[in-house]
Amino acid sequence: MYWVWLLGRVLEGWLGRVRFLGLYLVSALGGAVMEYVLAPDQPAIGASGAVFGLTGAYVVMARRIRHDPLDSGRLLGGSLVWLVVSAGFTSWQGHLGGLLAGAAVGAVLALAPNRSPRGRSAVQAAGTVGVALVLVAAVALKTSDLLMNTPWS
Repeated sequence: MYWVWLLGRVLEGWLGRVRFLGLYLVSALGGAVMEYVLAPDQPAIGASGAVFGLTGAYVVMARRIRHDPLDSGRLLGGSLVWLVVSAGFTSWQGHLGGLLAGAAVGAVLALAPNRSPRGRSAVQAAGTVGVALVLVAAVALKTSDLLMNTPWS
């Protein structure tokens, strides 16, 4: 919760509530999807993938706007060290999936063209939904693969 509070204050200030919520939810989905795709028979629960997603988004956005109050390099380095060190007792797949999904949504939010506020918002919304759809497609493909390779009795 500390990381949600720390990163959330900055990111929600930059993005507003709706974009921040979209980022958090897609990051959580990214963590769950990566866990499902890489380790489908390993149970996992938690929101740590979403927290890693906030980290990924923060790094991308801080570099884009050239304002880095939390030192993105140290933040990312610490997150990657924790990902490796904790791999034996946490879901490294979920953490990695959240980090990648958050970075993707962060890139969409940070790199959307700034022609008009309405157009920028539409591009950001479409890009965030696009990342979510890619994740849903990954679940569909993995489920199909599992069903095709399951011996039925």
